[in-house]
This record gives sequence, C-alpha cells and structure tokens, in this order.
Amino acid sequence: ARGLARAHSVDLGFEPVGLHALSSELGFQGSYNEDDAARLFKEIAARAEALPQVESAGLIDFPPVTLGGQATRYAVVGREPANEADRQLTDITRVSPGLLGTLGIPIVQGRSFNVGDVENAPLVAIVNEHFAQREWPGESALGKLVQIRSAQDPALEIVGVARNAKYRSLSEEQRSMLYIPYEQHKTTDMAVLLRVHNGGEDISQAMRDIVYDIEPDLLVDANTSYEDFMGIALLPSRAAAAVTMVFGILGLCLASLGLYGILAYAVAQREREIGIRMALGAGEKSVRGMVLRDGAKLAGIGLALGFLVALGVTRLLRGLLHGLSPTDPVTFGGIALILMIVALTASYIPARRATRTDPIEALRLE
Repeated sequence: ARGLARAHSVDLGFEPVGLHALSSELGFQGSYNEDDAARLFKEIAARAEALPQVESAGLIDFPPVTLGGQATRYAVVGREPANEADRQLTDITRVSPGLLGTLGIPIVQGRSFNVGDVENAPLVAIVNEHFAQREWPGESALGKLVQIRSAQDPALEIVGVARNAKYRSLSEEQRSMLYIPYEQHKTTDMAVLLRVHNGGEDISQAMRDIVYDIEPDLLVDANTSYEDFMGIALLPSRAAAAVTMVFGILGLCLASLGLYGILAYAVAQREREIGIRMALGAGEKSVRGMVLRDGAKLAGIGLALGFLVALGVTRLLRGLLHGLSPTDPVTFGGIALILMIVALTASYIPARRATRTDPIEALRLE
C-alpha cells in the first residue's frame, strides 16, 4: 500500500503534467520507409507546435516510462574491448531537437541537439549523468567519442550531458542513457510529444484534425495526455501491486484474528491458575501485568521469526515498491505495532475478566 502511494511522488526526472502524446508505428502500416516517416512526423510536430495551446514539441522513438525501451552495446573510443560481447550496455533513444526541453529534462553540460545535427553532419550524442559518471568519473564527458553497436560503426561525439531520469519503470535504479539525433538515425516508429500551456489543456481533437489533414489513413496508437499514456504502461505493475496489497491486508487481518484467538484462548485456560494466585494474595494489577508480559513475549518471538522470513520475501516485491525499501522501517514497525496491540488486547481482556471472578469460584472450575 505504501509502494502504491509513493508511485505518485516518485521523481521521474521529467515533468509529465502538461505533456500530450501522439504515437504511431508506421512500420506496421506497410507503405512508409524511414524518410517518408521522418517527413510525416516532422510535419505533424510542426503543425502541432503552431497551435496556440502548444508551448513546444519534439519527437522520440521510446517515450520514457511507457512500456518499452531499447538497449545497445557500446565502447568508448580508445578503450575498445577485445571482444564484441564485452561491450557494455546502455539504453538508447532517438530524439529531435527540442525534445529534452519539452520533456523538462535539462542539459547540465554542453548543448542539446539543434537543426544542424542532420544526416550528413558529424555524428553526435548526448549522455545522461549516470553514463558520464560511470565512464568518465571526475572529468567532463564533452568531446569524448563512443562507438555504438559494433566496431564497424562510426563513432559519435558527446556534445551534451542530460540530467538523469526514469526510462522504463518507476522503481528502476539509475540507468545509463544515450540520446541520438533522429535525423541521423531515422526510424518509422515515433511519438510526438507536446508541452501544452496552462498545465495540459486537452488538445486531442486538434491533433486528430492535424493528422487527418496530413494523412487521412494514418493509424494512431495513442492521442492522449502523457499521464494517461504513461498510466497505460504502468497498469500491469499497478494491478499487480493492488492485488498484492489486497492479499497483504487480508493476510494481516487473518494473522490478527488468529493471534487474538490463540492468545485469548491461552489466557482463558489459565483462569484456574489466576484464581489460585489471587487466593494466595496476588493483586489484580500484578496478575494482569504477568499475563500481558507472557503474551508480549510470545508475540515478540512470533514477530522476530516473521521478520526473518519477510526480509527475504519482500525482496521479491522490489519492482512494485516504486523506490520504497523492501525493508521499509515504517511498514515493518507499523505491522509490528498492530500485531503487538492485538496480542496485548487478546491477553488483557480475558485476564481482566478472570481477575474479576471470585477466586473461590475460579478454583471450582474444571
């Protein structure tokens, strides 16, 4: 439950509020090659950016946190490994000039892509902070050369370093990312992202009109706010987290009922012992204290054993916790408190009832 609650406060590294997404996979529609797709997507983005509601626009092939991603092997020029298999992996995505600004991902060193980064221009790339720190700790990544895919491919010059962000899921650890210009690495499957004024006015109809005017037969996969676009991708993990939460709460309720029943029965079985203690002069407070201590001791042993198991099992839920530690002290402490209160209540109520019984009556009980 705490993991689901945290999903809305995770720092994504970009700002989804106020973004609109329109995507289409032209590769599945048959008649578009990469150059046709590039012209089509650029025209859609240009017309959309001319809308009065739109602040900026950009193109990207794998929008962040939307069910998917692409990785490639790479090597730093001058440090090429002997074998292709020894090359490291990084996430990679194609973007147009202005896309990082539209997402709200700032460039912390160097520059962003511009209109000069085209097909016949020098090949360039932008890396994120994690990539830069991993490969060039303590020095600037600008001007360094990386070679993607294989040793036969040309090298790319690093011209900028972007802030880290989430790329595939809310709960992922920091990943390296390599951004490359769309114009230099064209593809048929892209998404148009738009930064909309006033926190995200609905421009779905305006985008439908633009697409229909340019290409009436174009099949659009998504035309919605980025929060909804991202929500579709997060649905499986959110559903799994919700189901896990329901069963977790059910398990906690069953554990509480079972604990209460066992301890209440155990204390009720001691009613004759309590009667003897009181007949020999024990006070009500001391008898209740003894029973509560015994109940707390049993509950404490059970909690210790349970925590040992939970420490291992909760690691299986890491992907659903959205940045929350599998050993979150608030969760563990809260559950321990709940079960201890149940244990003390289960011990106190029958003990209170037994101490109010006439000791002679208690001694007559079988």
